[in-house]
Amino acid sequence: MRDDSHGISDTPMVMVVQEKRATLLASRLETIKRGIRIASQTLPAAIMVAKTEEHVLAALPRRLGEDHLAELLGVSLRILRRAFLDQYGTTLYTALYSLRLDEARRRLDENNNLSAAIVARQCGFGHYARFHHDFTVRFGRAP
Repeated sequence: MRDDSHGISDTPMVMVVQEKRATLLASRLETIKRGIRIASQTLPAAIMVAKTEEHVLAALPRRLGEDHLAELLGVSLRILRRAFLDQYGTTLYTALYSLRLDEARRRLDENNNLSAAIVARQCGFGHYARFHHDFTVRFGRAP
């Protein structure tokens, strides 16, 4: 049988081939869509890290949990942790702890009138002794 209006035969064999092509095309399209979704979450790791750091600093003295940060960025916690591992070679927790230490140092260096205890609280450190120890280890001097 031949459909002269389209020049395409509608024999069962041709129909099977067309069906397989359509299935293959749909499968490829789904793979591309999945790849785009994955890429949108993994490619901008540096941007994701920068945005996370902005959120952390803006929220001080509150400490934002890892789950909350991932939610703010619209990514899974696993992807956020991976971004920090790729960017800094360390865990999300350690990187954010270091960020808060850096912020404390910046504040102390900019304003000599503030006590280290006040800056520690402003940067989300609940225990001054721990802050003092970690600051000294990190920067080689007392806060």
